[in-house]
Amino acid sequence: MRTYQKNGRWYLEGMIRKKRFHKSIPEAVTKKDAENYMNIFKADLLRGKLDLVEDIGCTQLKEVIDLYIKYAHANLRSIDTAERIAKRFSEIWGNKQLKDITPKEIEKYKSTRSKTVWHTKIDNGKEIPQYVSAATINRELNVLSKIFSIAVSNGMLRENPLKHVRKLPVKNKIERHLTPEEELRMYKVCDNNFSFLDITEEAQNKLKIKCANKYSYLKPILTIALNTGMRKSEILNLTWDCINFETNEITVLCTKNSKKILFQ
Repeated sequence: MRTYQKNGRWYLEGMIRKKRFHKSIPEAVTKKDAENYMNIFKADLLRGKLDLVEDIGCTQLKEVIDLYIKYAHANLRSIDTAERIAKRFSEIWGNKQLKDITPKEIEKYKSTRSKTVWHTKIDNGKEIPQYVSAATINRELNVLSKIFSIAVSNGMLRENPLKHVRKLPVKNKIERHLTPEEELRMYKVCDNNFSFLDITEEAQNKLKIKCANKYSYLKPILTIALNTGMRKSEILNLTWDCINFETNEITVLCTKNSKKILFQ
């Protein structure tokens, strides 16, 4: 291994694992600087730090994200969400090398993201900011973790940095069910009936004209949701062959594991 100077810049070259290795030393100004760098480099090699030689971690994140999107289209159901999250990371770190996206960088992302306002609601004339939830950030970290897992599996990186990043605690909201009175009012709205509102008959008629047939399509969807507890995506993906009217069963197709739900 030796150092040499060319056009005012210092270089390091040698044979490592029977391969020629060549690297510029931009920090070196004098020959002594170059030799000091070479000695440090040799010491790293003796300690097994061969990442510099083998280019481990030098792939740009955007290249791995392209692989992830292909994986998502082949294996995931929520493709739109996965692709949207992946593209977010591509915009932030796409041109960075994998080795430069450290747990520290990811922790900064968590902190910045948790302070991001995604919506502002008005309550009694006051603007109340709605911040990105911990659950949303954790979903984004899950996508990022899979991206790095793909990099590790393909020999582009030694270790997934997400192993050293903790998820945010999620505050689960108390589950609330509609009361019979609320269910009745909901169905009345679907039928364009606003008699439950404390307004004049004239105001009711105006509301009927304004909302004529606007919510009627929701009635069968709400009926299935209330009686089965199915998710919106599960209901909207139903086809007629999913329903057995003789046994009153619905076969849900868009879950991780296909399951049957008794519809009564």
